[in-house]
Amino acid sequence: MDFLKPFAISSCFLMAWWIMAMHGYALLPDSFSRIVLLILSSAVLSVQGLIFNRQKRKFSALFTWSFAWACWAFYAEQKLLLIPGSAAYASSLTVYNLFRYFLMIAVFVILIKQWILSLRNIGHN
Repeated sequence: MDFLKPFAISSCFLMAWWIMAMHGYALLPDSFSRIVLLILSSAVLSVQGLIFNRQKRKFSALFTWSFAWACWAFYAEQKLLLIPGSAAYASSLTVYNLFRYFLMIAVFVILIKQWILSLRNIGHN
């Protein structure tokens, strides 16, 4: 069963990506379950970033870490710096959503590549 381990791990990273994509939207977390899901998926994606960093894949690590922590940076900005209803608030929502969608696509491509490579290597161990 050791030959399935890389596939299972890369599948877990894709699930963390999915959770972050579904729950990392621009509204402040309003439920305990959403906060827990965001914390867990941020932690899992941060671990993937560490793995990429150890593999000397610096851009993959950078994009993965950015995707993992972008929502927390935005929530902090929203809570500490912005006044709801102001022009700066509307602009920050637009910028965050554009940045989030860009990171979402970039990290998805990176993680799908990892998943396909682990799928190809199932029978080769």
